[in-house]
Amino acid sequence: MKELKENIIDFELAIAVAVTTFGLGSGEAFTTIIGTVIEVPVMLMLVNIALYFKKRFYKIK
Repeated sequence: MKELKENIIDFELAIAVAVTTFGLGSGEAFTTIIGTVIEVPVMLMLVNIALYFKKRFYKIK
């Protein structure tokens, strides 16, 4: 649980640094925020696809 809190703080810090450095209306800050919001569902989808193919092609006896 402690590691999760540290990761959340890192995420919030990265957004704050991007907004502070490039400005609120910049493309870089927008990409930092939207990129991480899109990354998590895409990674979960890829894991589910990999697990599906694992079950389909590598049947464990």
